Amino acid sequence: MLTFLAILFTFGILILFHEFGHFLTSKKIGVRVERFSLGLGPRLFGFKKKGTEYCLSLIPFGGYVRMAGEDPHEELKGERWEFLSRSIRARLAIVITGPLANFILAFLLFSLVFAIGLPALPTEIGEVLKDTPAERAGLERGDRIVAIEGKKIICGEEMQRIVWSHPGKELKFTIQRMGKESTLPIVPELKKIKDVFNQEEEVGMIGITFPEELIKVRYGLGKAIGKGFLRTVALTKFVCQTLAMLICGKVSPRNLAGPVFIAQAAGTAAKVGFTTLLGLIGLISVNLFVINLLPIPLLDGGHTIFLALEGIRKKPLSIRAQEIAQQIGLAIILFIAIFVIYNDLVRTWSR
Repeated sequence: MLTFLAILFTFGILILFHEFGHFLTSKKIGVRVERFSLGLGPRLFGFKKKGTEYCLSLIPFGGYVRMAGEDPHEELKGERWEFLSRSIRARLAIVITGPLANFILAFLLFSLVFAIGLPALPTEIGEVLKDTPAERAGLERGDRIVAIEGKKIICGEEMQRIVWSHPGKELKFTIQRMGKESTLPIVPELKKIKDVFNQEEEVGMIGITFPEELIKVRYGLGKAIGKGFLRTVALTKFVCQTLAMLICGKVSPRNLAGPVFIAQAAGTAAKVGFTTLLGLIGLISVNLFVINLLPIPLLDGGHTIFLALEGIRKKPLSIRAQEIAQQIGLAIILFIAIFVIYNDLVRTWSR
């Protein structure tokens, strides 16, 4: 039951925010919204208010906002409430606020996670490995790392990031031992490791491990918001980099995941804890933000390209050209969907 609820919550909030971005901007600009649907396919139930039908549809993996005058086959009246009767700038605003809503959702969720508290490595040393910079500097099991170069350290991940980014450079570690603080200079040893893209990377290591028991780290509201924004931006860059490497053939398409994997991950995250689930939804939302901006017809990025071409040509593409482009886009999206679902099933069966 928990897994089922986690899946509904995950897909529900992702779809709701994305479509609400389109919906809110349409209403603000004055374009009439005829239907706001969570889900695709046949309508299950809903209600109508102020000219808009709000409904829940059968297929949960998607949603849509249907606006008046968005069908190019319809005869337009030139009214301000018709989508295609509005300026390119107004239509562009409606299109891009869907993906933008996913970016905002990720930012809000990550900020909330940092404010509530998230599991993290402790700053206490579990083991000191032999013949390493840590052993030579005199670090001992049970020492707690308080600061590095005067910067306060509140979790093991912060220490790792600093050490990894300073191979071969001396760092001053402030440690606490038996209630007393002292400073030790340590030079992280350069090591070559494989990153998430299986590319070789040079990092610094000092040769320590952390205890298995995690701690919970909370931040004040201001810092949580700042960290939430930085996490969202960093993940956006990571997703863009991954897509670029995928296109260049440096990352295997076998790493792509789809709705089956997301459903499984949501169930697992919910069992670990609510903040873990929120973090997963934030990660997926960043992916949706980037993917929806890809220049593929039927996606928001494809609509943006159509609007850009309309601005250059001073007139929209012909209906036939749009239909052909949308058919190509649909074929691409269906191919990707089938491929990622196949990947998901292969992963499931190989466990």
